[in-house]
Amino acid sequence: MGDSENSAKRTQVNFVASEEQKQQWEEYADEAGFRSFSEFLRTCIQKEVQGDSSSREASENVTEKLSEVLEGINRMEGQIHELDNRVGSIENEVREDPEIKKLASDVFSALPERDELISYEKKIQKSGARPDPRTPISHTGKPEDIAHELEESEHRVQQALEKLREDMSQVHSLTLNEEIEGWAQHYENGDEPRFYKEA
Repeated sequence: MGDSENSAKRTQVNFVASEEQKQQWEEYADEAGFRSFSEFLRTCIQKEVQGDSSSREASENVTEKLSEVLEGINRMEGQIHELDNRVGSIENEVREDPEIKKLASDVFSALPERDELISYEKKIQKSGARPDPRTPISHTGKPEDIAHELEESEHRVQQALEKLREDMSQVHSLTLNEEIEGWAQHYENGDEPRFYKEA
């Protein structure tokens, strides 16, 4: 009775293939150890159906993972934006700091003019030493030398220089590699910014 029920559930499926294709498939089925050509066809079709189902599941998993990644990126962008706002707020506080304002005035007074800076460095290039001890060391235009002359921290001088460059069109920077021919071949740090003022 069980055999009759199983046979009643089976349906014959016919499809068209060339004689050459059929022969190739039968040879492969025989070599692969299938008990019959029908078993071979059923196995191939079932694998295809299962493979398509797996592909859909994999695609759904990829979509889900991408959504998680995008959510993570959006959160990070929000955090970066918030951090930018905080940094901007801190920078505004620094710029409005009355002590930095006062220091900016002192830094501007200590800054060399462009020709003074170039002349000072050319003399150092020729002699290998500071040309005149009476000449302020700030004539190098280097923030650390300006800080040394004013007995201030280099960090605060940098803040003052940034404020001056934002608030005034008279404060600029240059590099010795660009301004003095041959500097890069003989000296280091020629690409660091040197600051000067226009009279």
